Amino acid sequence: MRLQFQKGDVPKVHILAQKLNNKKQTSVTGLDMYMIDYAEMSSYLQHKCASSVSVKKLEHLSTPKNAKHSVEIQGNQTRALEDILCDRYKVPKKYIVAEDKCGQKKKK
Repeated sequence: MRLQFQKGDVPKVHILAQKLNNKKQTSVTGLDMYMIDYAEMSSYLQHKCASSVSVKKLEHLSTPKNAKHSVEIQGNQTRALEDILCDRYKVPKKYIVAEDKCGQKKKK
């Protein structure tokens, strides 16, 4: 497989935690450039985060030559994912963008 690099900015890894159907879910996109094996990563994250993990192909962003994937994890796992991506997969911290849209619990 031959890699083709384009000029410009390095693509960032986006970590987004949001609330869907009264459940919290964390999704990670932008890992395609770092050539991470998604099957190995999903099994590692299942054990490390103790939650359900799935890998989805993003049909609206994929092309036949360049497939795009998203990793979805049950629960709010932004901090754990940042640490795992930096330590195990050697993704530089400056290329990771984490966003938390879960909101805080309301005080009574």
